[in-house]
Amino acid sequence: MNRNILTILLLVCSLLLLFGGGVLYFTLNEGATEPTGTEPFQIEQEAEPSIDPEGGILIEGGGSGEEGNAAEIVPDDSDLDPAPDFLMTDRDGAEHHLSEYFGKPIIINFWATWCGPCQAELPFFQQAYASYGDRICFLMIDLVDGSYETEESGKSFVEVMGYSFPLYFDAYGDGSMAYEIEAIPLTIVINANGRILATHLGSMSESELQELIDMALKG
Repeated sequence: MNRNILTILLLVCSLLLLFGGGVLYFTLNEGATEPTGTEPFQIEQEAEPSIDPEGGILIEGGGSGEEGNAAEIVPDDSDLDPAPDFLMTDRDGAEHHLSEYFGKPIIINFWATWCGPCQAELPFFQQAYASYGDRICFLMIDLVDGSYETEESGKSFVEVMGYSFPLYFDAYGDGSMAYEIEAIPLTIVINANGRILATHLGSMSESELQELIDMALKG
């Protein structure tokens, strides 16, 4: 008889334990959402480029330091006119296209030996070439016409004056036509992408030329 009572008590305890464990399981998991596997992972998108007030395009990227990513400024020159290409010759008679020099800032100066204002500013170009010739491509183009101005007179003048800047000749009139030249001296600043940054008609002072040089270097 005692053995039967003990068996019944053990059976009741087992049922109570099973019931209590089930209640505890549902209590702990109440409100939990089972993953369905249907929702995609959220991938963080890269920041869209924004326009810099000073005329550049800000592109987020680089650095992973504690202060966040740095912004790289890419100059936006899409609103600038492309520099017309033209053919010229050098001291040795070899032909060159303006486009050969794209990829580096360019300063073109159209001049002639008979032009007084041209002569007045040439020393400044010589000094500029000596200082910035490794960073800017200077193209000093003599407007020869075969009568008032010849390649021989241009070469002789430059040699006598001791100028070492790169000398070219508008031998075919391509430069005059491309830039519709009606008066000289004419100076044109072109960025590395082959777009016109500025033009200056007339003789310049040393400080005015420096401003164009700074513009060319800035791009």
